[in-house]
Amino acid sequence: MAGKHTAGPWRVKTTGNIGTMVEGFSGKPLFDGDDGYRCVALFSACEPTGLYAAEEENRMANARLIAAAPDLLEFAEYVRALAFDFVNEGIRPHEHHMRDLAWKADKIVSKATRATQPLPPPNEEV
Repeated sequence: MAGKHTAGPWRVKTTGNIGTMVEGFSGKPLFDGDDGYRCVALFSACEPTGLYAAEEENRMANARLIAAAPDLLEFAEYVRALAFDFVNEGIRPHEHHMRDLAWKADKIVSKATRATQPLPPPNEEV
């Protein structure tokens, strides 16, 4: 994948009064018990209102969306390559192509929103 961002997967690690942290895997644990994840984004509510629960819910939704960013980029690159193949080769998409796209999209949407439709893996019959 081109770019200088931290490679995925990313995850939501901590929340609380300081805000919310999104981490990416560095591949370099520094000590026993270190899992090798490092901060890629840290943010908090822009205007604290005293409504902690609502602000926390908003921060967590934002964190899940940010954590899904590498997956979203990878999916967009996959769809772009598949579409160019269809156009350049004159190939018509088949049902298994659509099932594969729906399954990959469902995994990303689930990660970003914690909502999912139960789709079978692309190699299973619907």
